[in-house]
Amino acid sequence: MKRREVFEGVWSLLVGLLKSNQDTTVQSTVLHELSLLVPQFRSVLFSKANSICGELIYQLLRKCNSNITKTRNDAATVYISFIEVIFCPPNIIINALL
Repeated sequence: MKRREVFEGVWSLLVGLLKSNQDTTVQSTVLHELSLLVPQFRSVLFSKANSICGELIYQLLRKCNSNITKTRNDAATVYISFIEVIFCPPNIIINALL
């Protein structure tokens, strides 16, 4: 199995967990893991060869609209982190106040 296939399998699993209606604790854990993984895999995530990025953004926006405050806050945090990874070089730290 190639590394890209493993990468896409793991990310597909995480996105699949976001799609499903899981317990708040599970959703919080998945969102926390995503917040840790997105900066580590920025070059692969934003390459043209995968379909994960668009689906991940869609699911994050869906979770940002959740009725559950913790899920909404966690998803917004991951989404902001995602945007920082896209638009900021790796060595620059942004202080944002929302």
